[in-house]
Amino acid sequence: MLVGNITVNDGSSGNIEYYTEAPYGATLNISMLSLDNHDVVEDATKLYQYAVDDEKWGDALFFQNFIYYNGQNYNYTDFPDFLLDLYKIANGNFTLYSIWSNTSTDPTLAEFYLRAKDFVPNIVYNTFIISDSSSAI
Repeated sequence: MLVGNITVNDGSSGNIEYYTEAPYGATLNISMLSLDNHDVVEDATKLYQYAVDDEKWGDALFFQNFIYYNGQNYNYTDFPDFLLDLYKIANGNFTLYSIWSNTSTDPTLAEFYLRAKDFVPNIVYNTFIISDSSSAI
């Protein structure tokens, strides 16, 4: 997946394959080719593993998404796609938001996870959610 602010990259390219199973939606299963940010993403997988080893699931989830977005430098707390990703991962289990918040080492990210549980997207998987469950566009 190559998305993001292409001006923020380290110019390196390469293949990244990584798999670690983790609880609370923090599993990382990736096989990608980064054309512009390989070294940053590779370093992020190490930070992800440190977070998993220390059971910092909120941090691991952040690094998981950072890696999925090719290590691009966003303010993820202002990034609507990150909210949608969390919503999909939680899949209705609002307890996960508290777990992520309580296991994040960054206070801003911890607060973001608590606020994120109130997010209800209008579009999920390119389908409009209609209040009448018998119809969807």
